[in-house]
Amino acid sequence: MKNYYRIGITNEGKLLQENHDTYYGVVIQGNFAALYKDWLAAYLRQLNKPFFIDPRTEVFGLDLNNIKKENDFRVSFQRLIDHFDRSSNSKYFSAKLRQGKLSPTDFILSKKPKKWNIKLINVLINGTLSLQNNILNLDTSSNKRSIKKYLKILQELENEDKEMSGVEHIVAPYFYFPNTFSPWFEINVKLLNTMANKAKDSDVYCLLCFDNEVLGNNEEIQKIIKNYKQAKGFLLWINNFYEIKMDINNLKNYKNFIKELKKAGKPIINLYGGFYTLLLSKYLKIDGYCRGIGIGEGRDVENPATGGGTPNRYYLQLVHNFMVEEVAVKVLGRNPELRCKCNICSPLFTEIIKKIKPPNDQSLALEFINRLAPQKFKAHFMHSHNSEIKKVSEDEYDPKIELNKEIQSTSTKQLRELDVRMTHLDRWVKSL
Repeated sequence: MKNYYRIGITNEGKLLQENHDTYYGVVIQGNFAALYKDWLAAYLRQLNKPFFIDPRTEVFGLDLNNIKKENDFRVSFQRLIDHFDRSSNSKYFSAKLRQGKLSPTDFILSKKPKKWNIKLINVLINGTLSLQNNILNLDTSSNKRSIKKYLKILQELENEDKEMSGVEHIVAPYFYFPNTFSPWFEINVKLLNTMANKAKDSDVYCLLCFDNEVLGNNEEIQKIIKNYKQAKGFLLWINNFYEIKMDINNLKNYKNFIKELKKAGKPIINLYGGFYTLLLSKYLKIDGYCRGIGIGEGRDVENPATGGGTPNRYYLQLVHNFMVEEVAVKVLGRNPELRCKCNICSPLFTEIIKKIKPPNDQSLALEFINRLAPQKFKAHFMHSHNSEIKKVSEDEYDPKIELNKEIQSTSTKQLRELDVRMTHLDRWVKSL
């Protein structure tokens, strides 16, 4: 199972480098790629991991206020808009957006006879393609002083004979569709086919961004398979689908969707997946999943890009979920056997135990959480989740048996009394 982490902020760059062996690859959002072009050109070569780009074109068909701050586009999305303008050598794309969000009528000029807006389609195709194909190329014509630093890094890498083949696969531009009867579905198919015909030497993946009502409708599933024949693989973004929160029916529909989609014989990667997707891989071949580091287990397409930090959350492998600091202190203080033995936590616990005399469990837990730096919370998650992946991959691992053991353990340890969220475990085992 390939697990990818989404690069969301530049200070996660060091985190990904220092914990290099805990994941398979990375996913970069299109607006992030446009904003940090020079940094990424050098960084991805240093990281030397498989990667691909989520174009994030769906934002232009939704409420534009989602990507604005005080009436102006957020810097990263403005850079993405500028990129589309540069790629077309015109201000066509930005002029379109000044009129408001893109709508189906911007693409389909007439239904009978069918007439497509080829200019807009080409702007999206060419811009998205160049963003992905040129991600490793540094613009040496730049006048920025910082360019010297990146050139030096690239020079050092060339001396070490490090080679990068580029993006793992090309992703076609896409828009959110609530169901396959929406005109956006037809537009997505058109964009995919146009991209596939233009980039014949590349593996072009489609990104299916849709509502979870599609999951339980076999007619719509078959329609997707039939219309996306030119896709070399499927990337999934199920709107507002959080595995931790989903009821049994939604989880079963998700399982059925994957089962049917696998019949197309193409790779499937869930862009917003987690431990439940990992468990499903024991029954159905799912090629990979992506998430943020300690966040991003799901996403609402209309969720504003607010930016900013997130509160520290400690990952408890027993329930495959996070706890806020206060709860983590109570859980680890009452149950010292749950102390994590990963490369991040174990040395810190050992250091604290030597200093606290006598070693009181509650005091140890409080000192541990207080001394765990924000980046260490995320690093702990990366190591802990990596051990989960290895465990699930073992031939003798049975998801239902292991989940039932964990449910029993949470009951014995009375974790519910400590405000630990665990009801998802029961839903997971019943849906599998």
